[in-house]
Amino acid sequence: MADYAPFQLYIYSCPAGSEERVLEVINEHRLSLDWDWGIEGERALVSREIYGRSDVMLDEPTGIISELIAAVPDIAFKAWQDPKGEWPGEAYTYAPKLGLRTFRCDSGGNATISFDDVRRQLAQLPDDAMKAAVLYSLAELFGERYRLALEGEVASDEAPTLE
Repeated sequence: MADYAPFQLYIYSCPAGSEERVLEVINEHRLSLDWDWGIEGERALVSREIYGRSDVMLDEPTGIISELIAAVPDIAFKAWQDPKGEWPGEAYTYAPKLGLRTFRCDSGGNATISFDDVRRQLAQLPDDAMKAAVLYSLAELFGERYRLALEGEVASDEAPTLE
């Protein structure tokens, strides 16, 4: 049985003359400004408003995103699907000069990251002193020292490492 969750699309900009192609993708996937898609669909593209649908299959957004980029490569947008049960939310941001970025998100399309995500990103920094300082600050923000102490992995006053 397929699972469904709300999906939202926010268009930052669309090149003049491309609105009709974007509307075709929006209407093909029954996205709407009022989320109550009618038989006729949307007639005009409105930038900086949220198009959405409450019942998009959990694996459907990647197809919608691919179609949108293929139809109008110079469009700029953010889209996201809400988390559902054990399925994490997933967000997509696209800017023509930067390409597509995908990340886990909450129901507002905001990135959700774990301390392990931060640790992996910090490991790529060249300066060890900076790594340690940033890691310690972020560990405090995430409560990582407490988690490690509660799990008996380190003493409560030890700083976390990148390993």
